[in-house]
Amino acid sequence: MKSLKKLASLKALAVMAATGMAGSAMAQTNLAPQSGANDLGAIFRNLTAGLGSFGGLMEAVLYIVGCVFMVMTLFKLYKWNKSDGRDATLGGIGVTFLVAILGFTMPMMISSGSSQIWGQGTQVRTVTQPPAFR
Repeated sequence: MKSLKKLASLKALAVMAATGMAGSAMAQTNLAPQSGANDLGAIFRNLTAGLGSFGGLMEAVLYIVGCVFMVMTLFKLYKWNKSDGRDATLGGIGVTFLVAILGFTMPMMISSGSSQIWGQGTQVRTVTQPPAFR
């Protein structure tokens, strides 16, 4: 049993060493885009443009999740009240209530976070050169 653990640790060590050597070899090569390929800036601009609609979809889904879990919380509270606390637990009620609250507050956090990261609108800011003193 001990030899199997040692063998597994040696395999893991070999994989980590090979990964480190491959990473250092990749760092020494020229990673500039060749023959009109997209660079990382273009890829991230395309990703940013696509995430705008994804954020709207996630906001709608989170509002629906909030409504569903709020109804589940009400049903659990009704069941807990009807059975004098024997069927539903207060922990389950608390968890569904917490998910409902997060479902209603996360869209606000997503929209404010996206405006903080990517800004709002299509405004382009340019830096003007300072005046030349003679």
